[in-house]
Amino acid sequence: MLCKSERQDFEKEKCMSAASEAPLSGIRVLDLTRLIPGPLATWLLGRMGAEIIKVEDPKVGDYLRTMLTGPEGKNATYHMLNEGKRHMVLDLKQDAGKEVLHRLLKDTDILVEQFRPGVLARLGFAPEELRQKYPQLIIASITGFGQTGPWAHKAGHDINYLALSGLLSRSFEKESTSVVPPFQAADIAGGSYYPVVAIMGALLSRQKSGQGTHLDISMTEGVIPLALSNTAPALGGNDLSRPEYTVLQGGCAAYGVYECRDKTFISIAPIEPKFWLKFCAAVDRPQWATWHLQAQRFDELKAGLVELFAAKSAVEWADLLADHDCCVEAVLNSNELNSHPQHEARGVFTEGPALRLPAIEALGADQKPSTQNMQAGSDTRAIMEELGYNMDQINTMNEQRLIRCG
Repeated sequence: MLCKSERQDFEKEKCMSAASEAPLSGIRVLDLTRLIPGPLATWLLGRMGAEIIKVEDPKVGDYLRTMLTGPEGKNATYHMLNEGKRHMVLDLKQDAGKEVLHRLLKDTDILVEQFRPGVLARLGFAPEELRQKYPQLIIASITGFGQTGPWAHKAGHDINYLALSGLLSRSFEKESTSVVPPFQAADIAGGSYYPVVAIMGALLSRQKSGQGTHLDISMTEGVIPLALSNTAPALGGNDLSRPEYTVLQGGCAAYGVYECRDKTFISIAPIEPKFWLKFCAAVDRPQWATWHLQAQRFDELKAGLVELFAAKSAVEWADLLADHDCCVEAVLNSNELNSHPQHEARGVFTEGPALRLPAIEALGADQKPSTQNMQAGSDTRAIMEELGYNMDQINTMNEQRLIRCG
């Protein structure tokens, strides 16, 4: 029996050993998804240490591979979302391909799929049957509208999910036409981050019960929380046209984006009195001190800010106001991100292109895949060998185009 000091040393060593491993080390994820939502979700799981096997079909594969390719014939977004994964090509419409997937599922913890409701079942992998055969399996089904309901089988993309979530309406309530958001909020918030949260919860639940589950993830529902400041008051019967409900939607001159000299832009958000007073002092406009939340002063203040910011470039304004702590930032273009000192200091962007999120990286993932071969099927042969297929079987299946070995 260990004495007290020996037990303490043992527990310390055990904790240090556990801390050196990424939290999802030993977890295998099968990724059957395409484009952005599912691939970003599984990329996040991979950065936390999970083994990700990306399975693509031999005819089309992930559309993102060949869309908007750069000078080297590669899609930078595909590279960012799929680095660190193992790449396999497998025809799930053929019996031999189905058998390969079943062999994979025997040692899989999480299956992430992005087909329309019913497609997985038509391929012979109905979630309820998979749950019976592999009771510890967690199945994450990502769809636009969910597995049930009258909209379940409708086609859609990010902007359609935003429309049904209520977010899109706020972009044109004061204009005759909508401004199309230059980002995929529903795809990412609803189809990537929401699934990761649900999957992590399912893993914790499995530790207690020993049972997996089927997660029905609707991108539309997952993006609704982004508009809580509108949705909750509206459902509570409030009139959203009242000034207090428009502060963050263009109804407050002190919260917005202004054009600067040389067609650059600056973002300002000093809506709290302490920040607004600092801003007014920094730009020598003491007369504005009480105007920013007064609806009757909106037009006058807006015109004053337009005139003010037009006098300098966004960089000049950002430098001038940097030491005043008043919620002002220059608007960066995408090609300026990797050279910004904040992003450089935290190592957000690396060679590749590749993305690193410091809070995720701190959990222990240790991958340097910038030179990884991401060709379709680049890992098929190795995975097939691990599953027990011999060289002749692999070559035959490759010739029959049931698999593709890169």
